[in-house]
Amino acid sequence: MRVHPGRNRVQVSWLLIADPKVALSKLYWNNRKDSAIIPINRTKGVDTIRYIIDNLEERIYEFEVINYDKAGNVSMTSRAAGLAYGQLYESSLLNRSYETIQARLGKTDIKWNDVDSADGIHSLEVRYTQKGGRIVDTIVKSISEQMVTSLPDLAANTKIEYRTRYLPDTLAIDTFLTDWQIYQMEPELDLSVEVFKNPGWPFRRVGSGDDRFGQIADWNTNAEAARNGTTDQINGADNRYLTLWIWDNGTITNGKIWQTVTLPRDHTAWRPCSRTSMEHYRPPTLQWRPEQNCQMSKISTLPSQVRS
Repeated sequence: MRVHPGRNRVQVSWLLIADPKVALSKLYWNNRKDSAIIPINRTKGVDTIRYIIDNLEERIYEFEVINYDKAGNVSMTSRAAGLAYGQLYESSLLNRSYETIQARLGKTDIKWNDVDSADGIHSLEVRYTQKGGRIVDTIVKSISEQMVTSLPDLAANTKIEYRTRYLPDTLAIDTFLTDWQIYQMEPELDLSVEVFKNPGWPFRRVGSGDDRFGQIADWNTNAEAARNGTTDQINGADNRYLTLWIWDNGTITNGKIWQTVTLPRDHTAWRPCSRTSMEHYRPPTLQWRPEQNCQMSKISTLPSQVRS
């Protein structure tokens, strides 16, 4: 006989194994002040009887079961004790804390602090808004150690809501919840506006004129990179690229184009665009087209100078 705890209720279960003549069971609780009669339809095998008792106060109860056959013969009494949980228990529950919340390319990772597996944490419910306005409400199974939850396509400057779901007992039939906790994501820093000079699309060139090739403005270049020009406006000035051209005057060896930027001191890492590397456009040239709205997410503290 078992007692499965719940929210102001319990489920009592027991097995019928030996006697095929059992016709009903009587269930008693609250010092036999309350009872229930459960009709039994036996099968040829072992039967499991389950009965839920609602509207219980939050405390420990003792339950008794007596089986009867059609002739009124009585079985031995089975007893078991169990607890009905309620508001008192639920108000004592704590939300699982997190170690870090970090925005990365295309996702946001929540690293949860480790917990004792005996604490009763079953899962976590996380609610957030994705880019495009879709609201996601998801439940993730709790892992005691090294648990990380990834939220894909989190909208900028939004909030993450989460609460912890508990099972007070491995036999529990109800889940108990903490209050919602809110984490407000920091506004994302637009690198193209706030940090980089001449971030591109189109890139600005040094000086004026309609020549197809020129040198890129506000970026540093070594002589090897600059000898054939570092910008190309083959499709017009409104579509000027950052380029490294190779003609019949030899290969470019260790050509460099760079700039050094200063980040706010409360940002650890900038999130790169998905197309930051050089891509082949047409031989023999390399061209860079940075994705628009490259962004940085506030995480913690890092030295302020980062070289692009």
